[in-house]
Amino acid sequence: KLVPPAGLGLGLELAPDVRVNGVSPGAALPASGTDGNVDKMLTQVPLKRLGGAEAIGQAVEYLCRADYVTGQILPVDGGRTINL
Repeated sequence: KLVPPAGLGLGLELAPDVRVNGVSPGAALPASGTDGNVDKMLTQVPLKRLGGAEAIGQAVEYLCRADYVTGQILPVDGGRTINL
């Protein structure tokens, strides 16, 4: 049996009553203690900047409003995942 990606399994299990989605901050909020590595990390981010809490909030707001979206993990990383 195939195992669905994280989030997708719960999205199937709890549908249609509950939508299950997640936000993956990535380069929006770097780990603490990475000040020296931020510039290096940004070389891998197509948008060339950090997103911050506002970008994460916008993603959460989108997922709350998008009533036809479930079982998804939304990367909020300035495009870093497409650049790896």
